[in-house]
Amino acid sequence: MGAFFEGLAEKIRGAILFDRESDEREAREDGNGMGGRPFDESSDSMFAQDYQEEQMRLFARRATVHFALLLLAWTLAFWGIAWALDETVVRKVGLAVRDATVSVEHVSQEELFQSYMDQNEFSHVRDQATDNILANWVLALAKQSSGQASSEQEDGRSEDSTVVSPAVRNLVAAAQEEMGEGRDPDVRGMVERLRVEDWAAYDAALESCDRYGPETVIEVYPARTWTAHMTLYADGTAEIEHTELFELLCALKLPVALVAYAAGIVFLFARVNRRYADYFGSLFAAMDALLRWREVPDLPRDLRPTELALRDVQRDMQDADRAARAAEKRKDELVASIAHDVRTPLAAMSGYLSVLEDEPDLPEGQQRKFARAALARAESMERMLDELFEIARYNLRGIPIERSAMDVRLFCEQAAEELALAAEARGISIAVSAPAVTVRADAEKLARAVGNLLKNAVSYADEGTDVLLTARIEADDASAHGVFERTARNLTVTVENHGREIAPERIETLFERFSRGDGSRTGEGTGLGLAIAREIAEAHGGTVDGRSFDGVTVFTLRIPV
Repeated sequence: MGAFFEGLAEKIRGAILFDRESDEREAREDGNGMGGRPFDESSDSMFAQDYQEEQMRLFARRATVHFALLLLAWTLAFWGIAWALDETVVRKVGLAVRDATVSVEHVSQEELFQSYMDQNEFSHVRDQATDNILANWVLALAKQSSGQASSEQEDGRSEDSTVVSPAVRNLVAAAQEEMGEGRDPDVRGMVERLRVEDWAAYDAALESCDRYGPETVIEVYPARTWTAHMTLYADGTAEIEHTELFELLCALKLPVALVAYAAGIVFLFARVNRRYADYFGSLFAAMDALLRWREVPDLPRDLRPTELALRDVQRDMQDADRAARAAEKRKDELVASIAHDVRTPLAAMSGYLSVLEDEPDLPEGQQRKFARAALARAESMERMLDELFEIARYNLRGIPIERSAMDVRLFCEQAAEELALAAEARGISIAVSAPAVTVRADAEKLARAVGNLLKNAVSYADEGTDVLLTARIEADDASAHGVFERTARNLTVTVENHGREIAPERIETLFERFSRGDGSRTGEGTGLGLAIAREIAEAHGGTVDGRSFDGVTVFTLRIPV
């Protein structure tokens, strides 16, 4: 007998440990103990996809607009500053640099023909220049003589036979004649023909022209050396300005400006990036507050979707905390329930066994009666602990489902037959209505679930009433709409009794462990039967629910078959 009590105590300790681990696991993975939502990684409230997409869209939109506005402002400011600097500082600095870097080289006629141009090219350039100079001078003299240029100041010497050559007088006379006919005189053509036909007269005309001399500039143009400029004089000499360094510095102005503009863009990008990087600090602070105090501080406006997601997580965590507290409360109730449910039969067994020990001379029939009573109490405790072990094992390890073919009518009849004696003892009859069809399910575990529902119905039905056990095959809603080619079916089992009506808010709590319909611990049941039935139904991928109305209570088990 001592070994029996030691084994019983070990079972009690093991049951408490199993149930504690089960409740902790339930609090972590299922926050429904107090009506909360599941708290797991697949939960829609855990940074749901819509929150993530909205946050990314908001970030992209705000970052794009922010950067675009900063870039526009920087562009306008940069080019305004660049223009002001170019008109003031850069221009002055450029002139100072030009004066400091530009060098002038005087080139003789010999060096000119040797390094920069040949003599024929020089002659061509000079002839073109002298033709223009002589033609303009002749035209001015012609206008002066005819009184058409009275407002012009006389630039040359006055017309005098001792100064102006005969060729010039002839050219002036021809120009005046054409002007008298109302035509524009072709003085340039006249001078060019004079140079070709009579070089001596042409040379004499040039000597008499006060607009022409050895230092007359006949051309200014870039020389054949890079970035240098050459001034060509009539005597064949030249001056070359070497501006290589200055031109190089001028060429660098645009690249420097572009580099400065690009540096500003990089600075703006870093600023925008820093702003959004600061958001991570706010986010980490919010997460720390959430983990420490279950509070979510207000986040910046740009993090509004993330704040909503964190508040959703906050609600989940609060639900999980409530579930954990409820689990702790249930553990306390478990210990109290076990202590209460075990103390009474233990006291009875102790009393019976004490009598047997103290009164060895009791009649044999009395001794057997006491022994049977003690054994009944021990078996009751063992059943309770076995059920406790079973539901704890289901919670921790899951329920392996092994489906096989079973006849629905035969299954229901066997379930009713097992409870027939208990029903007859209370004057209750069990009526069975089930089709003779074959389905695939785990018959052994399903029998346990239906048996628990049926036992609960018999225990709480009014004496002399009927308990109805009904089974039927229903088509799944999806198959009814043609979603699947094969017909999906559900096996629906209902257990109906007549007795005291159960309030709607009490129905769901009946599926919790150690919950009884009468709200007390004084019955024969352990309060684990409906909880085990729900575990088995969910392991099949189904559900168990109940409803109570007008004194009729119906529990419905539904599993896919």
